[in-house]
Amino acid sequence: QDLLLNWFRNVFICPQGNEADLLAYYKFDLGPEPLPMLDLIDSSGKGNHGSLVNMTGWEWFISGAITCGKERWVDDDYEAGDLDDWHFNTIHEATEMAEDGDMVIVKAGNYRENRDCEEGMGICEIGMIQNKTIMVRSELGSGQTTIDGNYLKKGFALLNANKTIIKGFRFINCRYDMYPQGAAIHVTCMNAEDVSSPLIKNCQFIGNKAQKGGAIFADRSSPVIINCTFKQNRAQLGGAVFYETSGTGALYLENCFFFENKAFDSGGAVYSNVDLSS
Repeated sequence: QDLLLNWFRNVFICPQGNEADLLAYYKFDLGPEPLPMLDLIDSSGKGNHGSLVNMTGWEWFISGAITCGKERWVDDDYEAGDLDDWHFNTIHEATEMAEDGDMVIVKAGNYRENRDCEEGMGICEIGMIQNKTIMVRSELGSGQTTIDGNYLKKGFALLNANKTIIKGFRFINCRYDMYPQGAAIHVTCMNAEDVSSPLIKNCQFIGNKAQKGGAIFADRSSPVIINCTFKQNRAQLGGAVFYETSGTGALYLENCFFFENKAFDSGGAVYSNVDLSS
């Protein structure tokens, strides 16, 4: 089965353009914004050009469940003999090891990950994704997979992580006073000229706390947040979500629900210094 899957990936998902009986080989770049139609240019030289109609860029991007990279699995119940470059006890180890195009799949469980968060360490997070594009998803959904900050840690830090996907987690008790922005997910670009556009989908954010963005903080970015629930998150600005940008970028929210979030200054559910897209 593994040999068949690898063959399928190599031939149909990651073709070289010279396979026997190849009818078409499409290459295109979706860009950061949802698009009503995508032109497909056949790179095989056979002229089978086309287009995808009534489909957004993000829908196409997230439909690629099989990636060209590796699958890396996380389970806090793995025994020592089970651990290698593809099997990990912690989300932090898996996301740190992952490379462009990899998929990190997290088995059901409650992930506290008792990292030693000392003063002066900078961001202390459960998952760090920096300068790469990967997918991190739960195997069984947010009802069975929890990221618990234990009032000491952030959930994910996405730094220059353009088009990274976070899917199917429940974030609870995330908080880190040494860097109090975006307790559950912090999105930013280190270079002011760049814009990061991650996708956050099918997640729950419950009882997280920060100064800006009790659940999510984003700047210099265009995050897409779909089918997420925010409940009882707290912040000074943006009880659930804080967004700001000094240049290009937009915050996109679709089918999200906000309950009992609180901001002590402004933006009980969402604080933004620009218009929102929905």
